[in-house]
Amino acid sequence: MEMGFNGKIIQMITQRTSHLTSEVKAKVRPLVENIYGFESTNRESIKCRNRKRARQLKDKFGLCYRDLGDKKNNVPHSGLFRSRLNQQAANLLLYRNKKDEGIVFKKFFSPFPMPALALVYTAAKCCIDEWSDGE
Repeated sequence: MEMGFNGKIIQMITQRTSHLTSEVKAKVRPLVENIYGFESTNRESIKCRNRKRARQLKDKFGLCYRDLGDKKNNVPHSGLFRSRLNQQAANLLLYRNKKDEGIVFKKFFSPFPMPALALVYTAAKCCIDEWSDGE
């Protein structure tokens, strides 16, 4: 069904967008910490490792790859969009139980929609940005 957007529909969407994005970011934050190995500490060596990891993940969309490769040995990233983040975030956001959106609206979430994946990675990048100072 085609549907034109009017002022009420646009207003309804924009009123819920900030709630959705903050919900996604809140759920993705612990996944980013766990999957990418960030640690909270006062030790300078760990903070340095966190900063380095954040730079690696942000360089050339490293967070979207399963393996970051090795710049020193000229080994490129591999496994584009095969990160553990994809499945874990999808499960957490849309498939937690039989009443969740991914189950109830199965035809819209099979296959997993690219805009939803983009939202997950955008939230993950925001979380990684928070680790850029090492804390």
